[in-house]
Amino acid sequence: MKLRIRIPATTANLGSGFDCIGAALKLYNEFEIEFMKTGSLAVEIRGEGKKSLPAGKNNIIISTINEVLKAHKYNKPVNAHILIKNNIPVARGLGSSATAYLAGAITANKLLKNKLSNRELLSIVAKKEGHPDNAVPSLLGGICIASCDNDFNCRWERLIPPKDIKVVIGIPEFELSTKKARNILPDKIPIKDAVFNMSRVALLTLALLQKKYELLSVAMEDRLHQPYREKLVPGLREIINKTRAAGAYGAALSGAGPSVISLCNPNNTEKIAKLIQNIWISKRIKSRCLILDFDNTGTQIISIS
Repeated sequence: MKLRIRIPATTANLGSGFDCIGAALKLYNEFEIEFMKTGSLAVEIRGEGKKSLPAGKNNIIISTINEVLKAHKYNKPVNAHILIKNNIPVARGLGSSATAYLAGAITANKLLKNKLSNRELLSIVAKKEGHPDNAVPSLLGGICIASCDNDFNCRWERLIPPKDIKVVIGIPEFELSTKKARNILPDKIPIKDAVFNMSRVALLTLALLQKKYELLSVAMEDRLHQPYREKLVPGLREIINKTRAAGAYGAALSGAGPSVISLCNPNNTEKIAKLIQNIWISKRIKSRCLILDFDNTGTQIISIS
């Protein structure tokens, strides 16, 4: 039996929605799992991260499969070859790790005869990641507002993403681990900064629901994470300010970074992409840009007997 899984990239936070808002993008990691009668659990990686990601038991997919099966007292040996086709850049703030956790949880669920619901799958991934803003849109697609309780039981609302916005993603050549990006954040923030973000994330939701894109430049402003992460991403503030001045609706760090997203009118994408790259050239940083649509489908699972 074979299982094919296609999972979209995600961009989390959208500036002000720290750890609670994320969007799926039309860029995908693909996983082909072939279950066999004999052998072992093995991984083959192609594409992004081929040289840097572990292919053994420390691979995220393998460890997630084993953990989920153990939690549900599945004691049969697992013999499978997993081919990973990575198109999402690794450690760039585009949800690559969420796709791997989700693929592992889905694979384990297949062995458990699909006993786990979407809510349970999302709880597994959110717990592994520490937040739900990549997990939910990677499974469900769209723009998702999500929250978790202390046990990582998730609740969410899903918005249909706008078709008249393009996402320009500037991807620098350097990686930034989520752990490093989170460790730089303070344990406490001033209440005025909390109020600042509360007002912006409320405005962000309204702007997306009512297609008032002129509000996004303000709605995507943030004081909870981006000011602290600027030192890890040279040119971040300059990119945000200059892309907005050049006509982007809004711009923000993508997830923990270092990629930066700009939400744009489709007619303005090439100009914004070139601007982002030129700013990083001035910092002696190589980069590439992708121009993507939002994904409204989420994870696709195909079983082949």
